[in-house]
Amino acid sequence: MAKKAKHAIQSTSSDHDLAREADFYARRCGLTRDETLRIIRRASAPKGIASSKVHLKSR
Repeated sequence: MAKKAKHAIQSTSSDHDLAREADFYARRCGLTRDETLRIIRRASAPKGIASSKVHLKSR
């Protein structure tokens, strides 16, 4: 049987890295952590998802 704990650990470290990156850019650009997290997630999202969100907001 496969262990599922490894997947949780990997996503936690990924979340930690994302939070550290967001903190860095928040300090550097004068934004809040939430704003930088939103920007980073939007930039790393697949183009079909990101463009559809922008398109829906413009309606």
